[in-house]
Amino acid sequence: MPETTYVKAVLRALDEAMAADERVIVLGEDVAEGGPYTTTAGLADRYGRDRVINTPISEGAITGVAIGAAQSGLRPVLEIMFIDFITLALDQLANQAAKAHLMSGGQLTVPMVLRTQGGAGQRGAAQHSQSLEAWLTHVPGLKVVMPADPADAAGLMASAIADPGPVVFVEHKGLYFQRGEVPEVIEPVPIGKARIVREGRDVTIVALSRMVGEALKAADRLAAEGIEAEVIDPRTLVPLDLEAIVESVQRTNRLVIAHEAVAHGGVGGEIAAAVQAAAFDHLDAPIERVGAPFAPVPLSPPLEDLYVPGRDEIHEAALATLGRAEPRRSATHDGGGGAMRMDPGWRRLRALLAVMLAAVLAFAFAACGDDDEGSDTGASTAAAAPADTGASTAAAESTTTEASKCGLGNGEKATGEPIKLGSINTKQPGTDFSEVALAAEAYFKCVNDNGGINGRPIEYIIETEQTDPGQVASLAKKLVETEKVVGIVGSTSLIDCAVNHQYYEKQGYYVIGSGIAPECYTTPNHAPVNMGPRHSSAGAAQELMKQGVKKIVFDQSNVPGTEYIDEGVRLTVEAEGIPYESLKDNVPIQDANSVALKLVQAAGDGGGVVLNFTPPEALKILQAAEQQGLAERVKWACSTPCNTDFLAEALGSSWDEQLFVNAELNLIDADGPDMQLYREVMEKYAPDVPLGSFSQMGFLEARIATEALIGIEGEITPRTVNAAFVDVANFETDILCKPWYYGDAPLHIPNNVDRTVTPKDGKMVQYTDCFDISDADPYIKDVRKIEADMGIE
Repeated sequence: MPETTYVKAVLRALDEAMAADERVIVLGEDVAEGGPYTTTAGLADRYGRDRVINTPISEGAITGVAIGAAQSGLRPVLEIMFIDFITLALDQLANQAAKAHLMSGGQLTVPMVLRTQGGAGQRGAAQHSQSLEAWLTHVPGLKVVMPADPADAAGLMASAIADPGPVVFVEHKGLYFQRGEVPEVIEPVPIGKARIVREGRDVTIVALSRMVGEALKAADRLAAEGIEAEVIDPRTLVPLDLEAIVESVQRTNRLVIAHEAVAHGGVGGEIAAAVQAAAFDHLDAPIERVGAPFAPVPLSPPLEDLYVPGRDEIHEAALATLGRAEPRRSATHDGGGGAMRMDPGWRRLRALLAVMLAAVLAFAFAACGDDDEGSDTGASTAAAAPADTGASTAAAESTTTEASKCGLGNGEKATGEPIKLGSINTKQPGTDFSEVALAAEAYFKCVNDNGGINGRPIEYIIETEQTDPGQVASLAKKLVETEKVVGIVGSTSLIDCAVNHQYYEKQGYYVIGSGIAPECYTTPNHAPVNMGPRHSSAGAAQELMKQGVKKIVFDQSNVPGTEYIDEGVRLTVEAEGIPYESLKDNVPIQDANSVALKLVQAAGDGGGVVLNFTPPEALKILQAAEQQGLAERVKWACSTPCNTDFLAEALGSSWDEQLFVNAELNLIDADGPDMQLYREVMEKYAPDVPLGSFSQMGFLEARIATEALIGIEGEITPRTVNAAFVDVANFETDILCKPWYYGDAPLHIPNNVDRTVTPKDGKMVQYTDCFDISDADPYIKDVRKIEADMGIE
């Protein structure tokens, strides 16, 4: 039999049912576009939108319409995309669909299937990760199905659609890319018939949905210890094949019941009670139950991993039935009965919380006791000698010959009238560039502790915006006309360059910042230290093309300016004759599982995916890909924001040399005078700001501006300051692959030579040394001509 995935098995079953019976319709949110997990992909094209119906975002309305359609002779399959949202449809489901046949004296039937997705482990937090199947099993008149593999997903779906009554079909998000054999012609699997997945003689393990796979892993471990476990998948909870479970227990004399749902009030309790009544004399040990703690699903990845039960808990429970481990009791709440022995999952959860709390308190106390006067980090003077960081590859060698220092580096505190500089940064949910300005501020603080600008301190004013053009325009005027800043340094905004570049030109201001929008590169009065998301994303695509991918899919935040970014990647990829597809996703990302699934399906086998998101958003997608077994299906790359050890550490060893990040700047632990000073400055003046590309940008922008200011002879005014900025040429730094420059030119992309980094052992290390960004992009081609005319190599 051919192999396919769980998600495609569901789609095939729907497709075959719709082809065989025109009464079968599909309805739900976005189902015509494939739904959140592509389980309905292509059905609208084949059967039309009168049979594949997008609905409003109202679970009660969707369910009510489906009930009415079923009573009118159709066979609807509706989708509630998260089982958490079934709470909004319970009145329709429990009081109408489940009771209609009985209350009408058999005159009405409700042949409908309610598809929904449950399960944790996907970083969906408390409202998108629950397992609520126990609620549904308590409603007479509903059948409840929970397939655990692709064959059952297809076969049970066929049976559910053919059933004369309402069936709730609970899929698990974490199983969607599990592969398995499915017949070319789908064979219906009877509802109410369990299957023995593995035979054994010593203990019976009844496992639901995702836990079937975990039970098999536990059984393998038990077998290595001389214990043969029999694993049973009930497949359907209502009706429950109690006979198969009891028959197994009568042979093994021991029972473990495992489900992902909260143990208290879970289906496991009902199964245990039923087996106890039917096979009490055959039990040689108390029945053990494995389930989640009585708490909402945590958002924190480490806490969620600890919260979700799996093979370890099943293995321990099986040993307990054999007297080889301390007897367990399922997790419960304080009102759940008498004194209960604490479940090991709770012990681990409490232990982890205690460790985290202790770490937070220790950090807080250390921060309170480490003031500037009592701390000696060495940041106030020249950087220490380069240390051996143990990175697997070396960064580009520094072009500087002297140790870097903060400004004058004399250790004397600056006094007198401050020199005002300002910046504008986007800071909103899902898009936060404020780390750039905070790093610049840290460097300026170090400058002020080391003589300032020829004795005068810098006052740095940071403004943040939420992509409101009116707000951004007013902030620029505030800085220039009210605050009287003499220069703009460290600005990193989605729309500042677009909204204010003409205003800055009119006022004679030349910005040293980080570029996002097109105008940050294509106007004479803005020079970024980064090459920006357009060229960084193109560089990431170049790396994947070197590795021979067959197609590139580019996904980025659905925010202003993304068409400009997309164009550069598309031109670079299409110049090599490789298929290209562009996608966007709203941030903050709410459903990383469906995003990861969509990207991998779009790229196809042998394809590549390039992400352009801030680190937290990229991390959601990458972790979701790993959770669903998608990480190795395609090659993955990322633009510059992913160049942070935070991401490398959070991803873990499974992503070592599996993610390729275009690093517009340098490795975090690279040797070189500027990189050493950067780390020391950040440690002393901004310890809460992560080391990474964003903070490197801010540090470098402040350093460039400081050197320009120190070189001014005479009065410090907006005119002299901005003239000094424009005159910066051949600024050598080990943070970039080539010297930085400003100059009088119609566009500025001084950083256009780059390297690739990759995670390894919790850090980003170099993968590819400095290389030219492709001049298939006309902006890169033009800037190379400008550099040639200026004599820059």
